[in-house]
Amino acid sequence: MGLPISTEKRYTVEEYLNLADRSETRLEFEDGQIVDMGKTTDTHAELAFNTASDLKPQASKSGCKVYMESVALEAEKDNRYFLPDVMLTCDERDHADRNMKRYPSLVVEIVSPSSSQRDRDVKFRAYLRIPSIKYYVLIAQDQIRVEVFARMESSKGWAFTYYESIEDSIEFQELGFKLSLNNIYEGVSLISDDMN
Repeated sequence: MGLPISTEKRYTVEEYLNLADRSETRLEFEDGQIVDMGKTTDTHAELAFNTASDLKPQASKSGCKVYMESVALEAEKDNRYFLPDVMLTCDERDHADRNMKRYPSLVVEIVSPSSSQRDRDVKFRAYLRIPSIKYYVLIAQDQIRVEVFARMESSKGWAFTYYESIEDSIEFQELGFKLSLNNIYEGVSLISDDMN
């Protein structure tokens, strides 16, 4: 969802990082505002775990690392810090800071009706500006649907593909990885309309 802690106070990055270290909920930082992301649903947690679990063995073989939900991404220095649901980085520079990553190749957000606008607008625009990101993936909680935005180096644009069949497999050609929708949604109870 994402609600500002206070709309009256502007925070510094240092204040944000200090609060985030002590917080029991997930906090993000945007334009001087600390955004409380709240707690996640079991559906959200399972989708993130399944996705990370499917990526991890592939990543390990390539020297890449997979992180979930609590490791921050510096989307814009001193201005935007997000906690992607799943993030994959293959850049050795990301080994230096255990709490913050700056050069991910793939970012995944688990989308709910309450977070959809922020994931598709604020976060998407910020992620577009990070040159290392090759793929931005949105995974739905209320239906089997995965949307993939792939950076096209030749045109400086993004290609969009969506997947809605449990038999679909997503190929991340630039990384040499695959994600199976069957694995992503395995054992997951989708959120129904009356639960939103």
